[in-house]
Amino acid sequence: MLTAKDVFNMLKNGQVDEALALARTLYAEEQDNAWNLRALLGALSAHAKRGYRDDVLEEFRVLQHQHPQDTDVDKAIAWEIWYLIVASLRQDDPDRQLIRNLLREYGRLNVDKPSDIHSRILEVTARAAHDDSFPSFCGFLHWWDVSNLRDDDFNPNTSNDGGTYPSVVERVIQGLGKVLKGEANLERVRFSAEFIRKHYEKYPEQNWFPYYLAIALIRSGKPDEARVLLIQIVRKKQTESWAWHHLSECYSAGDPIKLACLCKAVLCRAPQPQFLLSVRMDLAKELHVAGYNEVAKHEIETVVQVRNSNNWPIRGELLDITRSAWFLGAVAKDGGVLFKKLALNATEVLTDGLPWHPANLGVKNVPVGKRKDMFAILDVRQEPDVVTSIFVKMKSFSDLLNSETGTALEVQFDDSSSKPVVVGLRLRSGETWDIIPKTIALIVRVNNDKGVTTLLTETGVECFCFYNDLPPAHSLLPGTVVHCGIVPDQKRTKVRFIEPYNGIISSSQWKDYCGVFRPREKGGGHVDCIFVHANLSAGFNKGSKVRGVAIKKLDTRNTRPWWDAVTALLSEQD
Repeated sequence: MLTAKDVFNMLKNGQVDEALALARTLYAEEQDNAWNLRALLGALSAHAKRGYRDDVLEEFRVLQHQHPQDTDVDKAIAWEIWYLIVASLRQDDPDRQLIRNLLREYGRLNVDKPSDIHSRILEVTARAAHDDSFPSFCGFLHWWDVSNLRDDDFNPNTSNDGGTYPSVVERVIQGLGKVLKGEANLERVRFSAEFIRKHYEKYPEQNWFPYYLAIALIRSGKPDEARVLLIQIVRKKQTESWAWHHLSECYSAGDPIKLACLCKAVLCRAPQPQFLLSVRMDLAKELHVAGYNEVAKHEIETVVQVRNSNNWPIRGELLDITRSAWFLGAVAKDGGVLFKKLALNATEVLTDGLPWHPANLGVKNVPVGKRKDMFAILDVRQEPDVVTSIFVKMKSFSDLLNSETGTALEVQFDDSSSKPVVVGLRLRSGETWDIIPKTIALIVRVNNDKGVTTLLTETGVECFCFYNDLPPAHSLLPGTVVHCGIVPDQKRTKVRFIEPYNGIISSSQWKDYCGVFRPREKGGGHVDCIFVHANLSAGFNKGSKVRGVAIKKLDTRNTRPWWDAVTALLSEQD
């Protein structure tokens, strides 16, 4: 006689059709048998994996009606809900109504909490929120009950191929960041803000989390706390309209700084005119409060023009403004010049409390990233003997465009994150390259294929001169002593400038040599204790008289020095 055990054995052997047929027969014969029910659930779950999830979910619902108190049936339904939401999110246009309906159904199920399935439902719902497919996520999170978070929910997820994905908690913060602007319930906004505040610092690599918290704090009525976060964000996003717009929300109506921030926002470039509609609306209201009615009217007319060109309606607050007495009585006037003047007050907000540091313009027009944005490298002196390099976009400061490398500058920067952000820059009186450490160095190698020249300083520091940074470097000759300026980089020391050196120097790091060449069987050879590489000794014979310059090197254990030829010439050719 066949039993539920045979169903499970068939499933282990991959006989899904046979297992499902037997499971249905056994269940029909004895529906109250718990093992028959579990066998049918297992067979249906295996059938669902073959692409029949909708049909299987309907059968699970029938079983739920027949066994309303059975948690195994509810758990099976929960898993099918999870699979169907995942499948919907993979579509170009996820079915928002389907996702809402499935989550409502999940809310009526009796599943273990906390549990794997409960956390997975939270994770996939957060993904739906982030994809604009579930705007009610704040309320869902409150219902889900964050006390059900497990330790594993804070750790990154890994796939079978070794890939790493955000943790459940990271997904939740991402989802909240997407829906908070549209959440009308203040209690839910405050709940979400506290959740982000409690957990966002666990993930310092998530650059947008402070921004999400700032938006939540603004919506929660805590602009002072939001301002602290947003100032750090705007320092990094000074050319982004949305950043200045959000910073303006941290100031009350009529505050000159609010108006200044909105002026900065409207001066930023936008991909399309419609991206600045809300900025112009808020700017117009502040301009009116400040008494600039003519310029305010120009901004409102711009908003109306853009909306009309897109066949969008003119209604609500915008319509009320166009019918107001001040608007009807004003003559529109462009505010470009005024905006630039008022925006200066906003820049001061970013630099307030930051000291000025002397700097030199190290390198210009360095392409960075996929878009090949042009950056400059600034060499900044923070302490008397410490010079560090900071990247900054060329377009961020007009003085960079018109200055030559080595120009004396002063900068203010925010170093609260791993990458310092320059927020203030101005010219200063000073000599070219006046903060760069200067030293005497020997040209060791010139590699035109890789575009780099290697030097060795008189104190034994190896440094590199890249042709992109200093084009004349390709014409240097090995064995030449030069005067140069160097700065430490993350992985190597770089040369900023090279000048001729006509003096006499005695260094423990290099020396002249002259003697008889002794070849090696495997290439190259020696002159006394000097090793001469094969590429330098081509044409040399045993007994050839050779002279050149050699540098000191250490063996791999840095214990025993030896000498390596940088140049080698036949004395007869002198």
